[in-house]
Amino acid sequence: MLSFNLLASGQEIGLGGEEQYALGCSVLPMGWSSSVAIMQEASERILALGRLPADEQLLRGRAVPLWMVGLLDEARKKGKAWWHVYLDNFAAGEVGKQGEQFSSGHELHQLAEKAWAVSGVVSSEKKRKAAELEAQELGGFMDGGAKTLGGSPERLLKLVQATIILLKQPHLSKKLTQVVVSLLEHTWKFTASKRFEASLITKVKKELFACCCSVPFLHAYLGAQVSPVITASDASNSGGAVGLSKELTSEGRDFVGAASLGDGTQQANILVVSLFNGIGGAIRCYDVLGVLPRHVVACDIHGPANRVTAKRWPSTEIIEDVRSIDQNTVDGWFRKVVPLEELHLWAGFPCTDLSSAKAGREGLAGKASGLFWEVVRLIKLIKKRAPAHVVVKYVAENVASMAKQECEVITKELGVFPYWLNSADAVPMNRPRLCWTSEEVEGQLRGLRFRDQEHWTEVTAEAPYPELGAWLTPGCQWPGEEEGAVFPTAMKAIPRKRPPVQPAGISRCGDDTIGRWTADGYRFPPYHYLPQYVIWRGERWRLTNSSERELLLGYGFGHTKRCMSASDIKRSKQAYEDERLSLLGDSFSIYSFVIIAAALCARYLPSLHYVDLTRRMGMAAWWKWEPLFKVQWTRKEHINVLELRSILLAIQFQISHLDVSHLRIFHVTDSFVAMSIVAKGRTGSLQLARVLKVLNAHLLGFGLALALGHVESTETKVVLRDAGLSEKTQERYYLGVRKVLPILLRSRDLVELDEKVADWVQQRWEKATANTRSVMPCAHYTILNLGCGESYRWRGNY
Repeated sequence: MLSFNLLASGQEIGLGGEEQYALGCSVLPMGWSSSVAIMQEASERILALGRLPADEQLLRGRAVPLWMVGLLDEARKKGKAWWHVYLDNFAAGEVGKQGEQFSSGHELHQLAEKAWAVSGVVSSEKKRKAAELEAQELGGFMDGGAKTLGGSPERLLKLVQATIILLKQPHLSKKLTQVVVSLLEHTWKFTASKRFEASLITKVKKELFACCCSVPFLHAYLGAQVSPVITASDASNSGGAVGLSKELTSEGRDFVGAASLGDGTQQANILVVSLFNGIGGAIRCYDVLGVLPRHVVACDIHGPANRVTAKRWPSTEIIEDVRSIDQNTVDGWFRKVVPLEELHLWAGFPCTDLSSAKAGREGLAGKASGLFWEVVRLIKLIKKRAPAHVVVKYVAENVASMAKQECEVITKELGVFPYWLNSADAVPMNRPRLCWTSEEVEGQLRGLRFRDQEHWTEVTAEAPYPELGAWLTPGCQWPGEEEGAVFPTAMKAIPRKRPPVQPAGISRCGDDTIGRWTADGYRFPPYHYLPQYVIWRGERWRLTNSSERELLLGYGFGHTKRCMSASDIKRSKQAYEDERLSLLGDSFSIYSFVIIAAALCARYLPSLHYVDLTRRMGMAAWWKWEPLFKVQWTRKEHINVLELRSILLAIQFQISHLDVSHLRIFHVTDSFVAMSIVAKGRTGSLQLARVLKVLNAHLLGFGLALALGHVESTETKVVLRDAGLSEKTQERYYLGVRKVLPILLRSRDLVELDEKVADWVQQRWEKATANTRSVMPCAHYTILNLGCGESYRWRGNY
């Protein structure tokens, strides 16, 4: 019954008397503007009451069932059934191997029938279909025999007939031309234009005819196999490159193996609360382990740090001030995060007053490091408010250079003996830290050694150092590697006009080191500028930059890139770099603290070796790449066009050399723009549209389903070195420009310029020798880049 917000007396509706009645109806009038939405809501609600599983529903705006896109192990556990409802149309199905017994789809249908019967919804016996080899639903035609999914033949035929009738008309109605998206270019101009142009109408008709011709290709082949190879492309302003991979590296196999080990990759019923979160080191540890917490709360007062966290983990709940967390906040977490088994509290409280790098440090009595007492308060509060079934675990960490008496105070308050950790046995960077945790680390990971000291237990975690090229900026050298040097611990970048009081390590520094320290504005302690820590590029020196430190600390390339807005970055690139360095200086090493996270997550993880985890830090190549070819562009175009051309070259290579057809193929690129355009199949840019049409034609013609993935260019072995124009080519290019300039200057408008350029090209080409013809393309591309005219392109041999 649908009730209206309207009352009427019995007399008004023919029932007599003055008693008031609420008006309603049992049939939904489909003429209302909101009828479809109401009908859809009612249909879904009826099936929900009939206990059809919500996680198997295909619904717009919601992620598809995990078996469609998730891990094979998850698919095997949860089955491959699905259902969908739109108004009064219900469909259910199941995916499986040939010869298997299918029952889940039938069971979903029976549940729906029961729900309709209870709700009084009539189910038509005539329209009821099951186990059909061919089916038509909402205009889509599924052919089980041919293994295809596309438009129904009847609808496509009518569409072609209507389009042909339209093509016969001398004039086109702007309301009838929007029939296909990806093949249309001039059609959109036509619909947006306020006047009718004969030339434009001709182009629109060509596009509509092309749409008719493409109809036989407009279906998806559901039986397409998966290609055994993956390609990658990259482009610069002067050249492009394509690479191919046929297998994974040992690190890649390790990752896939770990990702397929059942519960380790499923969502764990864990609430992570990261106090003094910084750039999300605690959250990053769970990523490396392959554990997905049910909810994450990050607490930090620093805006750029919160910006990094929000960009990297968008679903994270961010609280700015740790002192604002009270009983109501904690109770809210326990009400909201359900089901919940464990709460993991991380607290890397400020080291400002504890570090030996600061002269006159105040220890835990200091304003910053004194926030440790907030950690103690919150551990007690959370344990008090936690439900009986929730296990509370905690981690506190700080610098290892603190005074021994401060270490003893923290140990006494937390009631646990600390671990001493340093990443220098796995990467060439020192990062000594002390860690207090409620969990026992011994026995959780293979490959670790422990030694008891007076104030802590020392943990040794060894792994092969990553190759220099995995983290060092291309074109740079680090002479200190040959000496076995290990970089000093990362610290904040604080530019100064004069040196600080009692700078750390100055007694070890010579004149050259002091000179570099002074030239760099005293950003770091003077010992950081010792010769063995300096990076060289030609005759220019520097210290490790933010991108290199991200990798050496285990955060992955570009982790802190989003710490500022684009406008702030443009305002001062040096301030941007200093901010990134400071954020990293306030962060612990993932190489060390993934060990602690593994202890917290012991019940969710299989047996792991420490070395396996170090291969997941973003410096290991997952694929074995083979460089296929490089090309040098013959014209200057926008970088987005060139990236798209590189993808097209990779597709053409697979077709021509690997004989691919009716396959699902995979390609990775570092261009988000190209990915988006190819995924949508259309673009508003005319330059990109020309390349995209060719790419789409290849995909349609050979029945290819292209899946694109994004990677940072530094993460593959297909990273381009700038191909560069040879001096001879540059000379020809500039000669072409000089020949075209006089024509440009003498032309009054584009129409005149178009004619003059056409005549010039035609005359020069007819008279050209082999030598001078090599200059012609350069002049031709110059004209193209200036956006001048079109007629010269269609004249004569050229």
